[in-house]
Amino acid sequence: MSDDSDAAAPDAATTLVVVLKVPTLGKSKTRLIPRLGTDLALQVATALAQDTLLRFGASQLPAAWRRVAYFAPADKAAELAALGAVEPTWERLAMRPHDLGSSELGSLLRAGYEHVRLTQSSSGPVIFVGMDAPDLPSVVVSRAADTARRGRAVVHDATDGGYVLCALPEGCPGSAFDDVEWSTARTAASQKARFEALGVDVAPIDASVGPWSDVDEPDDLRRLLERLDDGRSRGDDHLGCPALEAIKPRLLAVLADDTTNDDEAAAAGAARRGE
Repeated sequence: MSDDSDAAAPDAATTLVVVLKVPTLGKSKTRLIPRLGTDLALQVATALAQDTLLRFGASQLPAAWRRVAYFAPADKAAELAALGAVEPTWERLAMRPHDLGSSELGSLLRAGYEHVRLTQSSSGPVIFVGMDAPDLPSVVVSRAADTARRGRAVVHDATDGGYVLCALPEGCPGSAFDDVEWSTARTAASQKARFEALGVDVAPIDASVGPWSDVDEPDDLRRLLERLDDGRSRGDDHLGCPALEAIKPRLLAVLADDTTNDDEAAAAGAARRGE
């Protein structure tokens, strides 16, 4: 693999893949349900998806980039379109019928990546982001693409040990997603180690930004709302998170109340266990 001293090919094709679950009542953002309840947790999940698709569909990222919404469940294409994944900006790619759980995530990412590679008109980096970091600055994505064009992978850490972005250079095999420790505090480190085991150089994360928090727990949601308050979520593209802003007053009121609904907590636990 070449290093950063090589000239990047600015006209190389770039594909951005957003991985998301179409929000479903009682099954989305289950770790938020004990505090928010099922209805408000669904609204949060919906807002996260909408704001992510808005940011990366209408941001300062090049219009020529290919954008793919890689989604589950596979029968929710109409609902996905309602979230903002509409043609021609977004291609919609359904995952095979499996839950987007940690036991399946590696094989699902590999399948999506290999599909994108097979259907690319020309070679170039492929960048994966999720729907849980809707305010990730576009500059982080564009810099990751530049780095991947030079032959180096990028794994941008999340604050909980996972990651919010993964950029794969041309020639990187789909097996890069095999044998990764998903949904642990070592996920990012494990992904980087997997790249290195395959002989793919891994660049350091963007030091000007640092690890980025995604939204899993109530405290994560609080941090995102704080970034919205102080303007950090507007970033380089000034988009903010308008769907989250619309429900922010209700979220702040509920988060200020430390009461946990035991019935909602029990339902969330059952949803995570698939009961």
